[in-house]
Amino acid sequence: MEEKQEQSNSEGNRWQRRKEQRPTEIIQAAKKLFVSQGFAATKVADIAKEAGIQPGTLYVYFENKEALFKAVIEESIKPLLNYADGIIDNFTDSPQELIRTLVQRWWDTLESDACRGIPKLLTSESQNFPELAAFYTRECIDPAKRMIYRVLEYALNKKEIRLLNMEMASRVIFFILHQLLVNAHSFAEYDPSPVSTKAMLNTVADFIIRSVLKTETN
Repeated sequence: MEEKQEQSNSEGNRWQRRKEQRPTEIIQAAKKLFVSQGFAATKVADIAKEAGIQPGTLYVYFENKEALFKAVIEESIKPLLNYADGIIDNFTDSPQELIRTLVQRWWDTLESDACRGIPKLLTSESQNFPELAAFYTRECIDPAKRMIYRVLEYALNKKEIRLLNMEMASRVIFFILHQLLVNAHSFAEYDPSPVSTKAMLNTVADFIIRSVLKTETN
């Protein structure tokens, strides 16, 4: 009798753990399909099938496909922004090293399995789904620009920044970094003379450093 009870408890615990993991599994399935098929072409039934659940189960966790899309964005990109804020809060090295660290982290995070293809997806879908584009702008683009502004402020406090409009510079640097990711999933495979990712990131970091800092790289 006790053995049956223990088996029942074990099965119940596994079911509970599975239930707790389900939102993450749905988000992962949705992200995969949104990136590969586009938001408009992806049906709720497709996401449910990919996640191994019934379509009705999806609505237990997410109001609609738009809400699920927003959850994909939040889970994919916000950890990078939180990480960057933590780095800047505690950084003590040179502004050059801070820029190199964050450029590399930007790429590593947004090209990870959790985020790969998201910037290109939002770029391609923005005109057709303005509410989602506004959400992405508010929750990701604006915080990313603020993060870059904080890097420039760090350089300013170190007295290593050139005289420039930091607000405009933050926008320009963001667009460079964002377009780098979009290009990786659109035109890069057709480049007749591809370059290594390391070389590209080093060049981007050098470009930013030489553009905004007094101290140039050798």
